[in-house]
Amino acid sequence: MRIAVQLVGPTTRLHGSPERAAPRNDAVVNLARELNVSLEPMHPDSTDDTLRTWFSVDVPDESTAQSVVTQLLRQPDVVAAYVKPPDALP
Repeated sequence: MRIAVQLVGPTTRLHGSPERAAPRNDAVVNLARELNVSLEPMHPDSTDDTLRTWFSVDVPDESTAQSVVTQLLRQPDVVAAYVKPPDALP
């Protein structure tokens, strides 16, 4: 299952540029680490600041997905977090 996550603003830290990283979204990064999930940029090569706020998280099942979404939504830097619906009907 895939979770879509939008953060308050773009962050270089999550886009593979640690040398320019700012402290923004550190709480979200730390929470992801605690939950043993990885925030992956949805648009890794984009220079658009809006697209750079979107990330995905892959989890194995529905209960894990709901737990991760609930915990992410408690973070002030998370604008949105939801389980993506299937791309096609089963």
